[in-house]
Amino acid sequence: MSPLPDPHPASAAARIGTTTYVSSILPWRGCGSGAPWVGGNHASRTENAVSELVSNVAGARPLVWGGDWNHALTGREYAGSQGGRRAVLAALDTLGLEAPTATLPHAIEDLLSIDHVAVPLGIEATASRVSAQCDGKRLSDHDAYVLDVEV
Repeated sequence: MSPLPDPHPASAAARIGTTTYVSSILPWRGCGSGAPWVGGNHASRTENAVSELVSNVAGARPLVWGGDWNHALTGREYAGSQGGRRAVLAALDTLGLEAPTATLPHAIEDLLSIDHVAVPLGIEATASRVSAQCDGKRLSDHDAYVLDVEV
């Protein structure tokens, strides 16, 4: 494994073999405009973060991008914004990625995951959710999202 420069202050990157892996936390609705977020509202903060990230990883192929994106990619949006979602979806398109986690449930009933893993288009990947619960108690407000990938 080789650590790489952070593509954004709220992201970390590493290369394993020829694959670059990036993990990001993207703005949530109540994050405010303090560092590392730039912009006057949630959508612009997400657009700025995603734009910086994309410009710094655009040449990395193959690329796997995941993390706490704070946006459902479909359905009701409760942690992010519709403008932020559009920025994330555009980034996936630009980077040639798809997020098999897009339709997985969130820990909150009737909501979809805001945590995602995206892989190159055409990669066969099955996503699953692992509950962060033990003995009926939540260990985190985030569950784990895992991909089983056909190589």
